[in-house]
Amino acid sequence: MESINTKTNLTYSLVPRTQIEPEEIERMYFLMESNYDCVRRHQFEKDLQQKQWVGILKDTEGVIQGFTTFSVNPGGTGTSEYNIVFSGDTIISPPYWGSNELIKGGMHTGGRIVATDPQKKWYWLLISKGHRTYTYLPLFFHAYFPRPNDIDADNLFPILDRALNTLFGNYWKPQQGLIIFPTSMGQLKPELTASTWQKRNKPTVAYFLEKNPGFYLGHELACLAEISPDNLKGIALKYFTDGMNNPLSVE
Repeated sequence: MESINTKTNLTYSLVPRTQIEPEEIERMYFLMESNYDCVRRHQFEKDLQQKQWVGILKDTEGVIQGFTTFSVNPGGTGTSEYNIVFSGDTIISPPYWGSNELIKGGMHTGGRIVATDPQKKWYWLLISKGHRTYTYLPLFFHAYFPRPNDIDADNLFPILDRALNTLFGNYWKPQQGLIIFPTSMGQLKPELTASTWQKRNKPTVAYFLEKNPGFYLGHELACLAEISPDNLKGIALKYFTDGMNNPLSVE
């Protein structure tokens, strides 16, 4: 287990999925169930089993207040030219919204993963039920997809399309750029969607709503960005670079 202590009252730890304790899984599911409607325990555990690592945020009392999950080349989505890092379930307890600890820890983890195979390109695949996840992209990446005017689409969309066809099949709607399930696999509780509507005049949020107008129904916006020092900026670049000095073992 590797921990990053910060000046806030949250600590990020990267833990192999196989080392997550049952009580930690209970707490993780509690966070999902507290913030999302239509979540199902069996689906949550199935998704977790398919991941290799979990990035956990704990408060000063050791209580989990957020987490994200990582998988490398799930379903054989990588190729001889590039690798895919897929971020699965991600949540931060609302009292800690605005904290950067998950992006710091996640980018540090990203650097550790990329350092295991630095000769290939690496791409971060994430799917966004809410605007907060999407806003990480313009804050911390130079090039990413989707973004206004389809910038970077020619380079990134074919990679995204191939990966999501593999992972989600007919649930992936490439013309819309969305993953849409017949019944919701999880959607933000109504009280938690309020901030999205309140911030709809902000350009990034307005664009998210344009691309994913059914986010409140659990529709997921598919996003992709190359993970590399040249494409990162701000604190993401700092923590990514630090992480590259401590490679992970990717099985």
